[in-house]
Amino acid sequence: GASAGKFDIPGSRANPAANCSRRNLHQPSPDGQYLRVFSPVEPGETGSHSSLGLIIPLSAITASATTSAVREVLISVGMLLLALLGLWYLTGLITRPIINLTVVANTISAGNLNAAADVEAPNEIGALAKAFNAMTSQLRNMLDTLEQRIAIRTRELATVAEVGTATATILDSKMLLQEVVDLTKERFGLYHAHIYLLDDEGKSLVLAAGAGEPGRIMVAEGRSIPLDREQSLVARAARTRKGVVVEDVTQAPDFLPNRLLPDTRSEMAVPMIVGGNVIGVLDLQSDEVRSSADADVSVAITLASLVATSIQNVRTFERSQKQAELESLVNAIGQKIQRATSIEETLKIGIREVGLALGAPEVSASISRREDSN
Repeated sequence: GASAGKFDIPGSRANPAANCSRRNLHQPSPDGQYLRVFSPVEPGETGSHSSLGLIIPLSAITASATTSAVREVLISVGMLLLALLGLWYLTGLITRPIINLTVVANTISAGNLNAAADVEAPNEIGALAKAFNAMTSQLRNMLDTLEQRIAIRTRELATVAEVGTATATILDSKMLLQEVVDLTKERFGLYHAHIYLLDDEGKSLVLAAGAGEPGRIMVAEGRSIPLDREQSLVARAARTRKGVVVEDVTQAPDFLPNRLLPDTRSEMAVPMIVGGNVIGVLDLQSDEVRSSADADVSVAITLASLVATSIQNVRTFERSQKQAELESLVNAIGQKIQRATSIEETLKIGIREVGLALGAPEVSASISRREDSN
């Protein structure tokens, strides 16, 4: 693409000094498409000065540089694209697990506790996902346990209400107490249940009712526990006015063994309080070692309070009934006496009716007269 020839150095005619130049000259063509290069030539001793000129297309000169530049640009663009692709990939590795965790967290907050985060890599995000899954599992287990406890408490409170309903119409104190212990043992699945009542002097707890045959035997034996006895959970509950729970009676120094109840393993004694006064103790026993819980004590206290109120109501009714019977008896005797016509007849009627009322086989009376000293 280059041409050569013998040329006069450009400008030599106008500038003779240029002929003396011994330098190489190069300049673009007027149209800018070629590069003209001149190099001085001295052929022998002729004294003439000539120049060797080359006309080279600029495209031939810049083609290699252009190709290199284009190649470098393409390489740079490719590297930039690769860098962007790598950045996008790395960003995805970081943000995708976080987005997944966010989605799972929103799902769990909506109430779906079965959702779990995917553990994709053994890095910090993976560790966070594992911790999140562990927390969700613990929350799920806790809620399941809470639901079970609520269900158990609901059944127990329903049982308390059932016992209260079943005994609400019983107006005899002995029948009431026996029904309470029998129902309590049956409905709560206990080994034994019995009730002690505080005596009139407030010094002893007298066994008033016991479930099953062992309970009836103990009641018939007239068992009682002094209120100040140290080796008695029942006495301690009455003294402290608080529920006493023993998870394992074999480890309790104040447990009082009972030969009729050899399989007792845990015990709960709850005071029966009404109107601020302790009237007795509800004692519940199990043949299994049980862990104590505030909810269990609360249910037992509720049952004991219900029983105490029922006992108080029955006692009030019995006193009222006795008072009414006594008043009726007195009125009947009074009416019969009013119909008597003599003192002797009055005494006979009074003695007979009093004897019948008291159930006495024999009644006697005497009358003394004071003599006038005058």
